[in-house]
Amino acid sequence: MTEALLNDVDIILISGSVPWISSHLPTCQHIPILCVLDFVPSPPPRNLFNMKWSKFSHSAVGGVTDGWWFFGSTVPFCLPSTLPSTYSRTLRTILCPTVTNVKMSQAPNSPDAKFTSVTYSSKVLHYGGLLPLSCAASVTVCCPSVFTASRWCIRPLTTLELATAFDLPELFSSVFSSSFTGPCIHLPFLRAAPSKLLRAVYLHLVYPAFKPGGNLVASTPKCTSTIGSISISESSSEYPTVEASVVHSMNEDENLILLLNNGSPDAVESHRQKSTKNDDAPVPTILWDRQLWINALITPQVWKRAVEFALFGEKNPLDVLRNSFFLPLWRKSVWRSWLKYFRLQCDRRHYSDENKESDKAGAVECMQYVCKSTWWEWAGGSKLLFWRWPEPVRYLARDGMPTCIKGELPCYRVPQRKEREPLIIEMVASKVGTVVEKGYVGRGQVKSLTSYFPVKKGDTDIRMVYDATKCGLNDTLWVPSFSLPGADTLIDLVEECSWMSDIDIGEMFLNFPLDKSLQPYCGVDFGPYLSEVQSWVRWLRCAMGLKPSPYVAIRLLLFGTEIIRGWKLDPKNALRYDEVRLNLPGMESYNPRLPWVSKIRTDTKHIAADFVCYVDDIRPVGESEQSCNACARRISGMLGYLGIQDASRKRQGASKSSGVWAGSVILATEEGVGVTCTQEKWDKAKGYLSSIREVLDKNEMINHKMLERIRGFLLYVTKTYPSLVPYIKGIHLTLDSWRPGRDTDGWRVTLAELRAKYEHDVDHDLDLGAINTKRAPEFVSPSTRLYDDIATLIQLTASAIPPKRFVRSRLIVTACYGFGDASGSGFGSTITSPDGLRFRHGLWGRDNSKKSSNYRELHNLVEAIEEGVKDGSLHGSELFLFTDNTVAEAAFYKGNTSASKVLFELIVRLRMIEMAGSVKLWVIHVSGKRMIHQGADGLSRGNLLEGVMTGVPMLQYVPLSRSALTQSPDIATWLTTWCPLSPQYLTADDWYFKGHGLTGGAYNSENVWVPTSTDVGLFVWTPPPAAARAAI
Repeated sequence: MTEALLNDVDIILISGSVPWISSHLPTCQHIPILCVLDFVPSPPPRNLFNMKWSKFSHSAVGGVTDGWWFFGSTVPFCLPSTLPSTYSRTLRTILCPTVTNVKMSQAPNSPDAKFTSVTYSSKVLHYGGLLPLSCAASVTVCCPSVFTASRWCIRPLTTLELATAFDLPELFSSVFSSSFTGPCIHLPFLRAAPSKLLRAVYLHLVYPAFKPGGNLVASTPKCTSTIGSISISESSSEYPTVEASVVHSMNEDENLILLLNNGSPDAVESHRQKSTKNDDAPVPTILWDRQLWINALITPQVWKRAVEFALFGEKNPLDVLRNSFFLPLWRKSVWRSWLKYFRLQCDRRHYSDENKESDKAGAVECMQYVCKSTWWEWAGGSKLLFWRWPEPVRYLARDGMPTCIKGELPCYRVPQRKEREPLIIEMVASKVGTVVEKGYVGRGQVKSLTSYFPVKKGDTDIRMVYDATKCGLNDTLWVPSFSLPGADTLIDLVEECSWMSDIDIGEMFLNFPLDKSLQPYCGVDFGPYLSEVQSWVRWLRCAMGLKPSPYVAIRLLLFGTEIIRGWKLDPKNALRYDEVRLNLPGMESYNPRLPWVSKIRTDTKHIAADFVCYVDDIRPVGESEQSCNACARRISGMLGYLGIQDASRKRQGASKSSGVWAGSVILATEEGVGVTCTQEKWDKAKGYLSSIREVLDKNEMINHKMLERIRGFLLYVTKTYPSLVPYIKGIHLTLDSWRPGRDTDGWRVTLAELRAKYEHDVDHDLDLGAINTKRAPEFVSPSTRLYDDIATLIQLTASAIPPKRFVRSRLIVTACYGFGDASGSGFGSTITSPDGLRFRHGLWGRDNSKKSSNYRELHNLVEAIEEGVKDGSLHGSELFLFTDNTVAEAAFYKGNTSASKVLFELIVRLRMIEMAGSVKLWVIHVSGKRMIHQGADGLSRGNLLEGVMTGVPMLQYVPLSRSALTQSPDIATWLTTWCPLSPQYLTADDWYFKGHGLTGGAYNSENVWVPTSTDVGLFVWTPPPAAARAAI
């Protein structure tokens, strides 16, 4: 070995017999040499190789053999006489009960005993002691077996068990045991020093302050050479603080603007806070007019004339301009666009007479609605301006989307029942009269009727629900399921400087036509409320209550949003963006204060203006007030262009917190991006909890229906505050306590426990299939847990105002990653922190060793996090914790483990960590193979020389930012072997274009960018796991 090869060497380790070491010992004066002799029964000469020798036992460092080895060193310091004590292990921790070809035996003496030396029972090795090194390959041991009647057997150790006994890495042991075919006595490692012993001596030399179970943080080494520490630190890139855009002051006093709009500040703020507006609510025109009046082009002379006109004519001059000039201009533009379309279609050969007549009839209806509309609303109703829609969906916008029928259509002809209260009758008559006047129902053959009823809307209004379930129509129809965006989707568009607005679609479902083949079975009887409607009529639009209505309306609206978004590179487009930024966990540059996936504008370096739709509620988002207003103008204008109603009376201006969306209020503040709920919902939740407590204080039974309604509302609240999820468990248990498969507290009993309960009851016929067929009683007894849960919920909701929950906070400044695993007898976990790599491992005590593997896995995760929170190393961090146990992951997010009370208690502890430890927590499932590679699996068995414990960076085992093609490039080759079309692999930029089936687009004659789409092509999504939700 040359000196050049030793330039970067810190320490030399040489192991073998005395003759072999003497012939291979290098002569290096400046590099420490550590020698380890193979196992010999007698000690070496005291001054062998001019070294001082120390004897160390394998069992003292957690090994399972009784062997000892001699260590010597050339460095000028002495080895310790003993090493720090660690967790003691026995042979039972490495034996596998599923080994085949064994001989049955009886249980050994004291089967649960634990010995600190080699112990025999009836001339057979006891599995509760150590493995004798002198005969390790030939000794027979009495151990458990699943293949014998007595559950015990006598057998020798397998190759894999011997490799584990000598602390070989898990992956190496598996491969070696499957390839080695000779007798075990020829195994090459039977005399070599085990890896646990080598590691313990090395750590003592390099890390004098090392203690088992502590951190791998290096102190000053005893030798003069520099040895790197095994530590991982996260570099936190500070996200630049962006001040909110400052709106320039108005040219004149705000009171003048209010005067011109007949409004007041209190009225504007009240309009903003209300989440539900009456149909006759006034339009807050000040939201639009303010943007014009504060424009720098408005001169003082214009201001003076405008105020004089308002005072003299009692009209807003902008209203006069809209109604007298812009409204007729818009009507004319709609008419001209139709003429251009119709003339172009007539020049095409494929334009059939049937389509021509349908187009003409549809255009007549559209122009009638256009002529009845005002500047602010479609007063006479609306119809989609179908000729402006992309060609693939043009006829769907005109005639409706076909519906799948799975059964025989009904023939329900029961007349409508009339309400009793005069006020409700009057309100219902007004609602259904509006439907008739707007032409949403029409005459025609009626084969079956539907019913309708009113529900409360706001303070003084009602909403009509048209019921197609009672008549049986909905049961005969099929529509695919689909997901809706939630608060998390909106939060991905928001950063600390963002502004938000609110746009509502008027008459959401009634905007879209109903399938013509379904209309005869959607009859309705308005006779009880409208005397002028003598005969039955049928629905022509998608009414609320028809099963296909949500799917048809939302799908057509999503087609429309592609036109609203426009071309992403158009400099005049308020929704333009330049690139898609991936800020994913697992990346070295990951910033917890930024969204994982976002569209970015390179000129501003901020998230581009965008919007998201929740049924009829559209939420525009922009980096500034001006950007948000421009986004809202784009959306509103394009909705009108397509013939979709914009409910201007519900509009809310740009704000850092713009009202309720999908049940939550999103906040963008200097503290971070968060979420809260309305005061009304918060007070209602507190009232429900108080009502339950009153019943519990009286020791009364609880009405089942009432508790179900309360549970439904509280689950709605937990969407905003997920930390409340575990404390809903008492309500779940109470509601299910009447079921046969539950114990006295409502917890589900296992099938074996249920059979054991009734096996001696000859009069009881256990019908497991009928357990869930019984109906719930009117009253149920409260479960034991309900008392504590309600008390906790009342305590957590004690604040007078709804608390703010920050999803991305300035307090969360770093990302940490951890893996946890639990084997049959031990546990182990590794977590990165700003201080380095934290790890813990050990053996289960008797109180936990008999519990389920699900409990041990989750218990290990909880204790690892609690330890980090207690010492402050995880404070202000976003922790991604990985486990190979699906129950632990599901229990954390659902908070509902009805099969185990002890598992649920662990979930509560996790949620308390989130609330009290300034930690944002993710629990993610990974495969067992990844757990083995990472080292957590070996750590649970006491092996500290695998994965991250050898210095491999933790991020190498965190695949959240790597796509499937990055992980396995051969997938692309495999796909081409059987795909009929050539696959097109989508990049992050393609997710929002090609991923939507778009192939391009062009500007039409009205200067509107209309995308083109295709049904031909094979697109393959390969997003990183952390970006999958945004990509799909």
